[in-house]
Amino acid sequence: MKFLASFFLIFNDIFKSLIIYKIWSRIALKTMFIKYNRSKLGFLWPFINSFFFAIAISVVFSEILNQDFSTYAPYLIAGFITWNFFSSIIAEQTTIFTANSSFLKELNYNLFFYIFKKSYELLFIFVINILIFIFLSICFFNQLTFDVLLLVINIPLIVFLSIFVAYVFAVINCFFRDFVFVMNNMMRLFFFITPILWHAENSDGIRAHLSMYNPFYYLINLIRDPLLSNDFNEINYIIYLCLLVFFYLLAVILFNRVNKKIVFYV
Repeated sequence: MKFLASFFLIFNDIFKSLIIYKIWSRIALKTMFIKYNRSKLGFLWPFINSFFFAIAISVVFSEILNQDFSTYAPYLIAGFITWNFFSSIIAEQTTIFTANSSFLKELNYNLFFYIFKKSYELLFIFVINILIFIFLSICFFNQLTFDVLLLVINIPLIVFLSIFVAYVFAVINCFFRDFVFVMNNMMRLFFFITPILWHAENSDGIRAHLSMYNPFYYLINLIRDPLLSNDFNEINYIIYLCLLVFFYLLAVILFNRVNKKIVFYV
């Protein structure tokens, strides 16, 4: 009975954190601006880093792979900024409880408060990156259509999934502190086996299998396809739904068993 109640109690904690959004959103913004407080370019650095690297490797790999730069660059940049968002969620949310251990012990906020705070920070940067990409597409690539409006649905879907992923990974890391290092190394590996630098459609053999069985490929396509005006693909949403159910069930299990014990392990 207690386990079944956890299916609803976890949403109760999520709702309690959502209604105090003014607190965690202000803290997140203040944290971001403090980070670049004494820099000349300040808050522009996250966007400069993303697009400078993405454009640079677009130039290099378009030559290596014999691709037309005008079509390859939007593909790579859209995939790269989306990958940065995913990898930031894994890297920073996995340590969100241990990094806020002193606040967890002193403040009366539930665990999702800290997840939302970091999610808001990461989402803020990601959305601005998307807007910059849209601006570049209009000015230089001319590939933008009304399909981009799907992002209004797809971005919240990704964020909703990331809440449960963050909770699961952060809880595991409280008990196994090596987990964050394992995940960081796994994300480096997945960057190369996920179709970001290369096209899944033109691959065969092992590369075709790497994309077919790679969940990141389908999640990236939820963002990249609308930006590139690719055809609607329902398989992206089916894989998303499977991942959502999987991580939601894991979150419920952990919530039921260790949620109240986390404060003693951070």
